[in-house]
Amino acid sequence: MDDSHDTTSIARRERKATSTPTDSPTADSADASPTSRRKNQEAWQLQKAALKEKFPDGWQPRKRLSPDALAGIRALNAQFPETYTTEALADKFQVSSEAIRRILKSHWRPSSLEEEDRQQRWFRRGKQVWEQKAALGIKPPQRWRVEGVARDPGYHEWSRKASQREREWEEEENRKYRAYLDKKKRKKTEFTKGW
Repeated sequence: MDDSHDTTSIARRERKATSTPTDSPTADSADASPTSRRKNQEAWQLQKAALKEKFPDGWQPRKRLSPDALAGIRALNAQFPETYTTEALADKFQVSSEAIRRILKSHWRPSSLEEEDRQQRWFRRGKQVWEQKAALGIKPPQRWRVEGVARDPGYHEWSRKASQREREWEEEENRKYRAYLDKKKRKKTEFTKGW
């Protein structure tokens, strides 16, 4: 048993001796190919290099998900991993597969104070988003209307005038159609009287 340990340590010493940069002229050389460097790297180093190449300015996703959505993603993947794969979750939540991969990989969980702070920030963000949408004339959901987010008061006047115009147009179309039917009916009666 001690012999196998000795041979292992001898093999390790031989590998260390052959892999030292001073003995190998190609280790210091700028001519070393990227593929030979990749072979010597570990998996996490390869992935880090690939992500650096893919995101040179760092990871900056365009769409941010709420804490509730993050918890939902983790729960769906944990309960139904065959159904809710990374690609399926990316399609469902309309984010990149890389974002889902990072969400599932992370093990950080907020403390109760951090969680409360996050919920307050997302509430303020939601209110701000719906205030902007309400300014454009989009009706906010009831949750935000209760919080005081409402459309521009001028919107209601515009909406009333638009519905009035629509009603008038519809009445005019009905009047024209009735006149057309009456004219057609008179022609038919004149035609039958002529026989």
